Amino acid sequence: LFQEWWNLYPRREGSKSRAYELWKKVTSKDITVSDLLEATRKFQKSQLANDKKFIPHATTWLGQRRWETVQELANIKTTKNNLAG
Repeated sequence: LFQEWWNLYPRREGSKSRAYELWKKVTSKDITVSDLLEATRKFQKSQLANDKKFIPHATTWLGQRRWETVQELANIKTTKNNLAG
């Protein structure tokens, strides 16, 4: 299941083994695997227009529990007009 999550995450640079350790930790006590996969799908869709350098590494995303704010990101559509005001 980790490999499925890893393939889904939009930026796979960084340590895959460290991401696996964090994934095991969070899925054992903080979030179910299915909920994490769903949050990652939403996150992936919210990042389609972003430059990859602005997408956090998988280890950062897991370690900082960023899946908790994915719904907020999914509701915001970032465009140049929104950024410019």
